[in-house]
Amino acid sequence: MTEEEQKLNAGLKQDENGNWYKPTLQEISRNERIELAEKEIAYIVMGGQDGREYANSIAFILQVLDSLRDD
Repeated sequence: MTEEEQKLNAGLKQDENGNWYKPTLQEISRNERIELAEKEIAYIVMGGQDGREYANSIAFILQVLDSLRDD
């Protein structure tokens, strides 16, 4: 796997200057947000997270769900 593929798999995006950055939830598509939340659920199910990582996973999933709400 190339470095670019690794960065894309990690959810990073490139700006117009070629710099890698982590996009906000509003910058990514609805389906991408759902996929990220599914990955986070898989991390929880696999186990091995400490308390802080577990709490961060839950918080992220809640942020994704909130971002999918109709206004």
